[in-house]
Amino acid sequence: MAENIAYIDKTLEDFRRQLSAKIDEAKKLLAVINTLEEMTKVPLTFLSDLGASGAVPNGNRANQGGAPRRIGTHVELRPDEYLGVAPLDAAKKYIASVGHAVQMDEIGDAVTRGGAAIKGSDWRDKLETSLIRSTYEIVKVQEHTFGLVSFYTEDQLKGLRETRRQQTEPTTKKRKASRRGKIRAKKAAALPEPKNEEPAAE
Repeated sequence: MAENIAYIDKTLEDFRRQLSAKIDEAKKLLAVINTLEEMTKVPLTFLSDLGASGAVPNGNRANQGGAPRRIGTHVELRPDEYLGVAPLDAAKKYIASVGHAVQMDEIGDAVTRGGAAIKGSDWRDKLETSLIRSTYEIVKVQEHTFGLVSFYTEDQLKGLRETRRQQTEPTTKKRKASRRGKIRAKKAAALPEPKNEEPAAE
């Protein structure tokens, strides 16, 4: 009996490893699918949309013409999923497990549910700031929404950077012009005032 239990445990472990590898493969494939969907302006496919057969349910595809897709993903998390893990690392792991960009509220909820090492009452604000600064791994897709760099193609990332650069350039130019004006004003103030010398009496 003990031999049978040991055999079953070993078999289960082997199946779990296989499943984990297939999930990773599925996430990579989903990233490619999402890229093509974005290029063709088709609503994005989420892991939660996929049925047991791997096909997208017809009801979701029928949605393409009108109503927006459901926002939010329900990934099963153990209470100790991120136990002892820093909130930033837990957030990255959660986004990776979802397989697409996620809103900050959902990320914060997952970090809490997964038992991450949260400190202070303002940890959510600090986490969002950390996500914004993690430019090598994280992409700020839109306000309070983040994805992993690995989800997107180089062309997508380049287009996003160029768009943001165009949005910030006018402000930067105004600041530079303002600084130049202040510098000129300081220089002018530092110059000695010309003396009005009266002509010598003859």
